[in-house]
Amino acid sequence: MISGRGAEMRTWVAAALVMLLACSACGEGTESRPGGETRPSAFAGTWYPADAQKLRAMVEELLASAQAVPLKGKIVALIAPHAGYIYSGKVAGWSYRQVGKGRYERVIVLAPSHHGAFRGFSIMNVASYSTPLGEVPLDKEACAKLQGSDLHFRDDRLHVVEHAIEIQLPFLQTALGDFKLVPILVGALAAGDAEKIAAALKAELSPKTLVVISSDFTHYGPNYDYMPFGENVEQNLRKLDMGAVDFILKKDYDSYLSYVQKTQATICGRNAIAILLKMLPATAEGRLLRYDTSGHITGDFTNSVSYVSMAFAVAQDAPSGASAEAGDALTVDEKKTLLRIARDTLEQFVRSGRAPEISDEKYGLTPRLKAKAGAFVTVKKHEELRGCIGRIGYPEAASELSPMYQSVALMAVEAAARDPRFEPVRPDELKDIALEISVLSIARKVGGPEDFEVGKQGIIISKGYSGAVFLPQVAPEQGWNRDETLRHLCAKAGLPADEWKKPGMSFFVFTAQVFDESLLRR
Repeated sequence: MISGRGAEMRTWVAAALVMLLACSACGEGTESRPGGETRPSAFAGTWYPADAQKLRAMVEELLASAQAVPLKGKIVALIAPHAGYIYSGKVAGWSYRQVGKGRYERVIVLAPSHHGAFRGFSIMNVASYSTPLGEVPLDKEACAKLQGSDLHFRDDRLHVVEHAIEIQLPFLQTALGDFKLVPILVGALAAGDAEKIAAALKAELSPKTLVVISSDFTHYGPNYDYMPFGENVEQNLRKLDMGAVDFILKKDYDSYLSYVQKTQATICGRNAIAILLKMLPATAEGRLLRYDTSGHITGDFTNSVSYVSMAFAVAQDAPSGASAEAGDALTVDEKKTLLRIARDTLEQFVRSGRAPEISDEKYGLTPRLKAKAGAFVTVKKHEELRGCIGRIGYPEAASELSPMYQSVALMAVEAAARDPRFEPVRPDELKDIALEISVLSIARKVGGPEDFEVGKQGIIISKGYSGAVFLPQVAPEQGWNRDETLRHLCAKAGLPADEWKKPGMSFFVFTAQVFDESLLRR
């Protein structure tokens, strides 16, 4: 089982109800309405103000006190704490400061269950959730599909007094405005459960869906039956929490689970986070926004709960691979210039860790090479792939591309040092490395797979947060026809092989000017 401590849902979960600073008063006396139309607020007046005007003013102040952090692309997921607002509100504000009204139509909240042990996940059978700021309607169609899973556990009583979802809603209502909700409590997970739940959720994703993971981090002290150290508590808590944060930012599912199991870290939303790591696309980039502890806030580390704010974004100009405006056909000399730039950049970066300056004086950059364009750089060693990364351009984002020569230099570094499939290129390998460059046209959306010309065009597929790309030369090199190319592309995107035949898939095509270092020997 995926569990932070040896005994599943053991006493620290119950102890977490002791204090408002973590998972506090459970709203006793609130009417239980499982199966009713609306799930009423259980924590207004205790964890946050019951008066709508005061609540909105408080949330707006918490959002205003946070900062908007530049992130590459659109935010697809957040991690936010769920304690009483006087404790975790400032940290949560950093998460919700990054999103805004009109950007999302649906929010999937994944939160731990603090009031019962079960395997899988649970969605309450109601039409809406209510807070002092109004009602939040559920996406009943998406919820019904998920409730059909054999990992769905039905017990509405768990939801009535659960705070981990509710505590996120006033922030979402204030930051986003109107949206539909998919509220999910996550229980214990057996081997393979995270992948199965993630796959079911990915099928419901869209460009206007936001995923929120509701989780506090380390619960330290006798109230939580967790005291792995007794000295330098503040420093050791930060070190413990940052160890988990590091693996989460790397999207390293296996290492994250191993770390939680090794340290027995009392991260209440650990399983919700595990599911997120199985949902995020390879192109997602994470950012730690804010960190704090209740011990720091109160000045007392006898018992302390850690709060973390994180965001994950996916670049809109690269769903999983790439293309941009190449302009007119490049001359032989211009191609040779780009190859020299790629080689010089790669060699200096691999040897020194720093990329060289690319000057007009040294390379004689033409206006065409200074035009904005997307590009891929492929690194091979003895004819075997050693790295391949690129950037695509779309009509609505073409202005965000770098000049062609800069795109090639940047992608040379990325392909050699940051392709997650390979270890970085070592200096001793440079003599065996060969480079290929693909300068790309702007990608354009087409009606379906029948509009894709195999061997002449590159192809991009996109569905929800999943996507993948093949350059034009891939299919001919592999001897694939259209159907074979699309099946392999779906597999690359982590989708079923025949997903390209189903509704909801978007298709983009582009052309490429492809050349390699053999040109320099001519």
